[in-house]
Amino acid sequence: MQIVQVDGDLEKLARAVRNKCEAADDLCDEQVVISGVFPIDQVNSPFIQAHADEATKWQSPVSESTFFTHGQYMDRGSIPGREYLVRELSTKPLSKRALVSLISMQDIVGSADRPIPSFMVLQFGFHETDRTNLLVTAYFRALEVANFLPVNLAEICLNIRSAYVAFPSVRRFTLALLAFRAYSNQRSNNLRRHLIDELTEAQITFAVAKNDYSTMRAWLQQKASTEPTYVETRGLAALMRALEACGDQYPPVLGYALKSASDRMELLNSELQSVSSTASRAIQRKYDEVRADLDRAIACLSELMHNASR
Repeated sequence: MQIVQVDGDLEKLARAVRNKCEAADDLCDEQVVISGVFPIDQVNSPFIQAHADEATKWQSPVSESTFFTHGQYMDRGSIPGREYLVRELSTKPLSKRALVSLISMQDIVGSADRPIPSFMVLQFGFHETDRTNLLVTAYFRALEVANFLPVNLAEICLNIRSAYVAFPSVRRFTLALLAFRAYSNQRSNNLRRHLIDELTEAQITFAVAKNDYSTMRAWLQQKASTEPTYVETRGLAALMRALEACGDQYPPVLGYALKSASDRMELLNSELQSVSSTASRAIQRKYDEVRADLDRAIACLSELMHNASR
């Protein structure tokens, strides 16, 4: 178990956690306790503000470009989760039920490797004799610390802001986060879906039919640039079908590279269901193999662009 404690500055806390994980063997894929005491103005610090837009999207009940949002899970009760936290503390300041549970056993059983929240519980409370210190506890079944931890901290601060409006006597908050598994993956995409996987088959077919090499290359470059915890292949499958329908209009090497990448992604998804960690060295090698196939396809499209411009 790793323990990281930093007081006073959330940015320094996030940096210390990341450094701890990246210095550890196997990317710190182990339990981590993260804690500190912070002045209330930290909820509006430049570090938090830098991640506020993405945090707001994750707290929204509507998903835009991610597989889900935390808000979709937090607001499934009779009242929104953030509102419930404040209401419960207003009614019973010493309540041990001022918490939001994002997922239930119904969400977990049978989920396989389907994306579900790693952020599982957020709880607020007060000491019996001190209403100036808000106690904040959160639990994560897994926590990516290079990209996602700053967003998670900003999400928590959005909820603290709501509590501060209701309890203006709060001057500081004591934060305790427990992650069952923490790891650093700088290529993590924070569960954002790739554009090619959001498009309809008709949109992909249209780009192929009009020889829009630049757009297709951009799709694949985005796909190759990240290491998602859930790998979608539907976009590549649609792209391959469209290329096949064009006959010999495109070189066979492009289809071969895409087919190899798609097959490797399917194998990667199967392995992720077994290990459930992108921090594994073996998983990292498989991401590299997928990326090599996509790079071959990207190079092919770049050559087509060059030839078309001559």
